[in-house]
Amino acid sequence: MTQVRLTLAVSFANPDRADDELALAHQYLDGLDQRSNTLLAQVVALIKDAGTPGVTDRAQHLHTDIENAGLPFLHRFVELALAFHHAVLGEDQKLAATIGRLRELTATGDFAYFTDIAHYMADLPLPGPTTTRWLDGPDAVRARWQHLVHTRRTHTDRCRPPQHAVRAGTHRPSSPPTIDDTGTLENVSLTTRACRGHRPTLLGKVWAVRGPTPAADPKPRGEPSIERHHGPLSRRPTTPHPAARQQGWTSTG
Repeated sequence: MTQVRLTLAVSFANPDRADDELALAHQYLDGLDQRSNTLLAQVVALIKDAGTPGVTDRAQHLHTDIENAGLPFLHRFVELALAFHHAVLGEDQKLAATIGRLRELTATGDFAYFTDIAHYMADLPLPGPTTTRWLDGPDAVRARWQHLVHTRRTHTDRCRPPQHAVRAGTHRPSSPPTIDDTGTLENVSLTTRACRGHRPTLLGKVWAVRGPTPAADPKPRGEPSIERHHGPLSRRPTTPHPAARQQGWTSTG
């Protein structure tokens, strides 16, 4: 139980570490009849993945499992996870609906601070006086939750692959590359940015050329054409610019 609660706290601030802590929690829970903590661990996974696709659907399935297990107090945790998710994505209307559900779930006073936190995440004013008293004051708590949202937003943006990225080995240039006035022809690898502690992943290769094309030089006989190792680029034989030969760009693979 302690491990799951620790992972819950870590999941908001450090999704990378939460991966490891959650794996350890599942090891402890394996073989035990700890339905409450097992479901709470699934809530932790939602928080850890906030800002990524599929969180909302997973939350709905989790609500069903919680209801079937007869553990209604866990609904509040799911809604808090959804509030964080919507705040990260800037989905104001969905966040407002989530706050409304949280208010109903905490109407008895239990976990009422969850509703305050959901407001703080999106920097929304509280609808009225609150019974929650924070050790550092509400302004400091509000600032911290906004910082968590902005940090996660930056994290998910960094982990999102570029729209122009392609799978490695599936891309072929639609037109052959040309040589510019500096004689520079580049084969540029596209990679994702380092995400969640993993090394960058190769997504594909594209041709890149710098600068305008110079006046063509007469082609001496016997000069090779530029081609890739796995096949020609469907261009007529041309002479590599002298600067290209100097840089070794007579072929690219």
